[in-house]
Amino acid sequence: EHGRLLGLRRTIDVLFLGTMQVRRRRKAVAQLARSGIPVRTEGSWRGSETWGQNRLQLLNTTKILLNLSRHPGEFAGLRMILGMCNGALVISEPMDLPEPYEPGKHYIETPLVQMPDAIRYYLEHPAERQRIVDEAYRFVTEKLTLRTSIRKILEIAAMEAA
Repeated sequence: EHGRLLGLRRTIDVLFLGTMQVRRRRKAVAQLARSGIPVRTEGSWRGSETWGQNRLQLLNTTKILLNLSRHPGEFAGLRMILGMCNGALVISEPMDLPEPYEPGKHYIETPLVQMPDAIRYYLEHPAERQRIVDEAYRFVTEKLTLRTSIRKILEIAAMEAA
């Protein structure tokens, strides 16, 4: 539902997908730009440019998807899934409780001040970027599925009933 790999050439280095009507995000993108990291920003709750097939195409041509939260420490589960199931490396500000995701394994977590260096590193090291992307993709498509979640719930319910 949230995406799949299309095998497209990744032509967008860095993307933020979400509303830019949040002052904190505008400041973060401006700070990244001053550090030499141009960020393509797309998305809103209006219009169809970043929904459905358009979003699928956009994310499948993205190398790095940024998670810039509305508030420090905030968890953005949908943005994480969108990046991971469409083959983009998610680079995120620190989240207070990132579970079930593991920093360094499923995504990269770094403070905004260190984000330009992290972005440059993963753009310059595509094999390392791909290693994390592959692990994240496996995680969201094999372990973080509705079927797996329901099976775990039924196992817990069966143990409680016994």
